Amino acid sequence: MNTRNFDILTDEKRNKVLNGAFTCFAKAGYKKTAMSEIAAVANVSKASLFQYFGTKKNLYLYLFDFACKKILAKGEEGTADFFECIDLSIHLKLEVTNQHPCMFEFLASLAYESDSSILEELQAIHGDEIDEWIHRLTAHVEWERFLPQISKEEAFNLVSWISDGYGKTYGKVKNQEEMITDLKKYLDLIKKATYKEEFQ
Repeated sequence: MNTRNFDILTDEKRNKVLNGAFTCFAKAGYKKTAMSEIAAVANVSKASLFQYFGTKKNLYLYLFDFACKKILAKGEEGTADFFECIDLSIHLKLEVTNQHPCMFEFLASLAYESDSSILEELQAIHGDEIDEWIHRLTAHVEWERFLPQISKEEAFNLVSWISDGYGKTYGKVKNQEEMITDLKKYLDLIKKATYKEEFQ
């Protein structure tokens, strides 16, 4: 993807475009968001957006790539507690989204994105790196803290399903702080239900 015309803009102008696009896609999703709407929110012309990215799909993929690179660069090793690792991952995302307030909501909106073709392309962009990031984050987890009937895969599934389900239900109506607070409550409930008593 050639984004030279976008890359040479000042930081202020680039951030206006990025924040406008994050905001619009987070609100309406990929299919329902129009380039004209993004242009209006970012205070640039529609023609400029096409000059920067060529197509709406390219802009969407650029946003995902941008967000992933910011988060992956913050990769850290977690603790022995699986749920502390999940909490750390959430706060790492918060740390990198401060400059782009709707980046978090954009990432959360992927949970209810209905265009399967665009989701496949997103997975192809950083799929392996994201897997490595998760592996590094959970490298020190003591999986024996879980009840015997709870496997590693099931632990990840529980957290993923809760997070995705929450995003689909509240991603468009609650702000970032509310979502983080609520997710922490749900994670605490999962921990109590799945950890051995001495580790709760």
